[in-house]
Amino acid sequence: MHADQGAAAHPAALRAAGQLPGVREAVSGDRAVAAVLHRRDVSASDWKGDGQVSRLGTAGITLYRAHGRNGSDRVVEVTDESGATTSLTARHVVVVATGGTAALLPDTPGLADAKPWSRREAAAARTVPGRLAVIGGGGAAFG
Repeated sequence: MHADQGAAAHPAALRAAGQLPGVREAVSGDRAVAAVLHRRDVSASDWKGDGQVSRLGTAGITLYRAHGRNGSDRVVEVTDESGATTSLTARHVVVVATGGTAALLPDTPGLADAKPWSRREAAAARTVPGRLAVIGGGGAAFG
C-alpha cells in the first residue's frame, strides 16, 4: 500500500469497536468524551493500580508504597505514611522504580510558565483541551 492510499477497516472490526462506550459514538461521528474518559479510567483501575498490585501478590512480590532510602549494600529502608520504618534486604539487587519523578523540561523560555503536561497529566486528563501541542516524541509522547 502506498502512503497516499487509505486503509479500510474490516466491517467485523468496526462492529466490534462499536460495542465499546465512546468508540461507538466516534464511529458514528459524535464525540463522546465522557464515555471515552470513563472507559480509560475503568481500564486504568481509576489510577489506583489495584490490578497490578494483585498480580504482584500472586507472584509472591510485596509492594511497599513508602519513602525509601539506601541503607547499605542491597538494603533499603522504607518509611510508610504512619512513620513505621522497615529494612528490606535484597538477595541480588535493589531496583529503584520511583514512578513519581517530575518530567524533565527543556530550558525553553516560557515553557515552565505555560504549565505543560507530562505524559502522566496527559494520560489522566479529565477534559479534552481546545488546543494541544506535542513537543518531543517517542513512547512517552505517542505511546
